[in-house]
Amino acid sequence: VREERLSEVSGTVKLWRHDATGAELLSIVNNDENKCFGATFRTPPKDSTGVAHILEHSVLCGSEKYPVKEPFVELLKGSLQTFLNAFTFPDKTCYPVASANLQDFYNLVDVYLDAVFFPRIDENCFQQEGWHIEADSPAGPLRYKGVVFNEMKGVYSSPDSVLAEHSQQSLFPDMTYGLDSGGNPEVIPQLTYKAFKSFHESHYHPSNTRFFFWGDDPEEQRFALLEPYLSRFTARETDSAVPLQPRLDVPRQLEFPYASGEDGDKGHVTLNWLTCETADTGELLVLEMLEHILLGLPGSPLRKALIESGLGEDLTGGGLETDLRQTFFSVGLRSITPGTAEDVEMLIMETLAELAENGIPAAAVEAAVNSVEFDLRENNSGRFPRGLAAMIRSLATWLYDGDPIAPLAWEKPLAALKARLASGEKVFEGAIKRWFLDNEHRSTVILTPDSGLAAEREAAEAAKLQRIYDALSDEDHKEIVACTEALRASQQAPDSPEALAAIPSLTLADLPRENVILPKEEGKAGDLAILAHDIDTSGILYAEILFPLDAVPKSKWKQLWQMVDSMMYCCFNFQRLPAHKGKVTYYAEKLALTLVPSFKARYKLWKGAEKRLSRYSLADAEYVSSFGEGATIMRQRFPIRWFRYPAYLEFEGHQMPVPEDYDKWLTISYGDYMQLPPPEERVYRHDAVFIDLEHSYKQYKGIHYCVDEKKA
Repeated sequence: VREERLSEVSGTVKLWRHDATGAELLSIVNNDENKCFGATFRTPPKDSTGVAHILEHSVLCGSEKYPVKEPFVELLKGSLQTFLNAFTFPDKTCYPVASANLQDFYNLVDVYLDAVFFPRIDENCFQQEGWHIEADSPAGPLRYKGVVFNEMKGVYSSPDSVLAEHSQQSLFPDMTYGLDSGGNPEVIPQLTYKAFKSFHESHYHPSNTRFFFWGDDPEEQRFALLEPYLSRFTARETDSAVPLQPRLDVPRQLEFPYASGEDGDKGHVTLNWLTCETADTGELLVLEMLEHILLGLPGSPLRKALIESGLGEDLTGGGLETDLRQTFFSVGLRSITPGTAEDVEMLIMETLAELAENGIPAAAVEAAVNSVEFDLRENNSGRFPRGLAAMIRSLATWLYDGDPIAPLAWEKPLAALKARLASGEKVFEGAIKRWFLDNEHRSTVILTPDSGLAAEREAAEAAKLQRIYDALSDEDHKEIVACTEALRASQQAPDSPEALAAIPSLTLADLPRENVILPKEEGKAGDLAILAHDIDTSGILYAEILFPLDAVPKSKWKQLWQMVDSMMYCCFNFQRLPAHKGKVTYYAEKLALTLVPSFKARYKLWKGAEKRLSRYSLADAEYVSSFGEGATIMRQRFPIRWFRYPAYLEFEGHQMPVPEDYDKWLTISYGDYMQLPPPEERVYRHDAVFIDLEHSYKQYKGIHYCVDEKKA
């Protein structure tokens, strides 16, 4: 249908359509060894029984070709998968897999294709994954059970989940997004096995499927993997179109109770707006940057106004939601005092009005543009493979019969937006007026605490089950017990050896005999070793500066000499008297520099000290230290395991490595680091002159280093 070379994905993108079934395939060929596949079905529900969610669970419980109860548990035993999961969205169900091993990738794809098109979804499977009534005795009591039923009861007990669901539904009262695709526990028992089976037959068909491939696997083999499954179907119409929500011209305010528990007395509130369609890639980019301006950083104006207001304890709302056909924006406060929701709404609107009227600081605009551009270029999808992130992005238009390549081709919309900003256009101020201040398709959703709601729901469920029990005969009661025992027996029965043998697994021959060697170039800048890797990074330069940790010997005598070497290294390497290290250090280094005035002698002394400092092996060490710091830190000893297995903390949207027990490390180094020192001690304690990126450091020799202290 279409072919395009796309720099944004570092490869070639082709859109194919299968003649016999009408199935579509987005095939992206690039050099990413982490190959990704996905099969996505358009599955907008017509009620809140959770049929799409239950089906997502059920098709993964064995299939025609792989008739085991849990094929994916068995598959994991012999797989090198990098991703294996499934997702239910309000209008689609996705089945993605990924692996860097080619044969493993083919195994995963085949198991998934058989699972979605030819699953063993009998009544036992429906009852196990969806819902059923069980009893241990003909005398009762009856109970609702089921994987999805229990899962959604947990979801509905979380105020954050309930608030998010009501916020979305409040903006889409007239179409599928106003329902709960995951399933409302009060409605799930209305789903029959017949309706469940019918949903699979009508929606899990190639004519309603979008296939996706990404990576360095041969493209022709992709068709070979699909053909045995597609050849068993013919084209047909599927009633799965997702309509647009008509725009409302009057804001709505909705209030719902939530199960707060005995001690809960706080409410929650969100303000929500229906914004642009995902097909409008240019406007969507504006909204993504505007979200960063308003909420992305601790100092962002809307975030700051809400947090510092004292009206609530923390932000709530998901910000900009882009996974549906029409985007929406949601923001608010959690743990507010009941009756103050209007104050929160007024604060949000006043903050937005002030930004629209007085303008957004240029630095905030620049930061948002740079941040969003960096995220697009880096395509850092965290634990998700990059191919999966690209698939989800393409579905933002593709699912609704739009152009799947448009969301991936962001360079032109980004350049156009930059040009608008460069011309002086108040892009984001205009967007605030258009989508927030003048947009009447808005809702305020308030959750109010109800300490008795959970008990009321349990009582209502028990009363419903009692009415069911009373309406049944004694034989019916016995039948429920028999069905309960039969389902449990089925769950506990082992798979046959023949069924288990059908699950594919890797062999030694499928594994590469050699590791992939990354390109590497070694060099030096003075005494500094430089290691460079020339690989595709989408135009981003990544630089890491490594500060070595030194092994601490076990001998106390050697530790003493190591400290002496450390002080010698600091003194003769820096060759400047320390201004913020204390009087003892100051006069000791002054004496040393006076006794050794020769730059050449100083160089030999610090190089020798450096060599002795680094002579102990990290492989044998239990503790390390950071020599070259101040005397206080140099005296500290840290367990080496803290640095071998780092933790990761988020910093401005990026995961940064820190010592495993960073709290202890900071406490040992700085004491009570969370408390500000007295005002008179809030001074910098680092010796720095300046940084010049334009000229060689050599021209400053004798001026800012290797300098006579008396003249400095």
